[in-house]
Amino acid sequence: MMLIDPRFAARKSMGIALVSVLLAVGTTTALGLLLGGPYCELAGVAVVAVAAFYLARRRDFRTLFAVCSSLLFEVCCHLLSEVLLSLLKPPGAIWIRAAVFAAGIMVVWFLLRPRLLEMARGVEWGWGRLCLVPLLMALSMLMLLSDRDTAMGEPMHLAGATAVLVTAIVLYGVLTFLFLQLERQSEMQRENMLLQTQVSAMENQLGVLQDQQRERIIYHDLRHYAQVISACMQRGEREEALENLETLCSVVNTLEEREQARIYCKSLTLNAALSHYIQLAEQMGISVTTSLDFPDEFAVDKLELSVVFANAIENAINACLRMPAGAERKISLVSYPYRRRQYIEISNTCAEQVSFDRKSGRPLTDRDGHGTGSLSIAAFAQKYGALLRYENSDGWFSLRLLL
Repeated sequence: MMLIDPRFAARKSMGIALVSVLLAVGTTTALGLLLGGPYCELAGVAVVAVAAFYLARRRDFRTLFAVCSSLLFEVCCHLLSEVLLSLLKPPGAIWIRAAVFAAGIMVVWFLLRPRLLEMARGVEWGWGRLCLVPLLMALSMLMLLSDRDTAMGEPMHLAGATAVLVTAIVLYGVLTFLFLQLERQSEMQRENMLLQTQVSAMENQLGVLQDQQRERIIYHDLRHYAQVISACMQRGEREEALENLETLCSVVNTLEEREQARIYCKSLTLNAALSHYIQLAEQMGISVTTSLDFPDEFAVDKLELSVVFANAIENAINACLRMPAGAERKISLVSYPYRRRQYIEISNTCAEQVSFDRKSGRPLTDRDGHGTGSLSIAAFAQKYGALLRYENSDGWFSLRLLL
């Protein structure tokens, strides 16, 4: 149960694990008393396996690999206990077994568990074939243990048991090395996805900046139009001049309203990103409220901060679009100085129950192509030492960033 990533809260997960272990022990004991035989413990393993799949966040071959690995480590502890008892012949066998199992639990918790959970989050393929390795190793050890009362006293069987243990350790060392290679490959893929996200965000910002530049050109041309109208009035063409003047005033008012509505800060780059994504949300029928107070000078790169807002608002838009028909769709943007730092909060209505990574606190998603935005925001927070928190409660999902 230590090798899986649970989908419930810690207290509920511990309760399910405890109940499943008690059921497994009870099943194994009952079958051992009724039927006997060396394989009764497999029934207990089956009980724990069913509970593990119920408890696991990912119900696929990754969970099966965790079950097979735990079975292998348990059988390794049994076999190592028998080897030590055969070699040392101590009077207190129970203490040897307890020490071996305690050491095994420490190895699983501190060495195997972090690596396996990290790889389960990052690698999504190849687990089915990997399950054969611990499963076949465990079955071979069970065959040795089935005749332990007579076999362990013979040198050949003792050497065979030792060889099997060493092979299991070497195999998991090789698997760990392969996991490291797969992890590096996955990290490179995530970095490429982040770069693509940043390039896309910068392209959007450049498009908005070009729109703003075109508006400035129009403002410049309007002055020339005003001079033409003035000339018409001097020539006595008052009606034509007044008609053109009224049209131009209407255009100027419209442009001024649009320009004022899009001014969120003095940074053209950040303002462009905010304007673009806020306008995009409003075009999709999402209500956007803003309360933004930015400093004149930023302690972080303005382009990178623009990418953070672009990713966060885009994620908020996607969450709002998944709301049920007729549900309220809102996005709230808040930012203000706080104790010589800058507080940023981006919230949106959310009808889904969001799961979070217990180690990093990032939201988890199983949708293909999603999740790169949160990775980019996490990389930004780590680079600048910012505090990053997510929360999902009362129908709202919130991202909070303290720079």
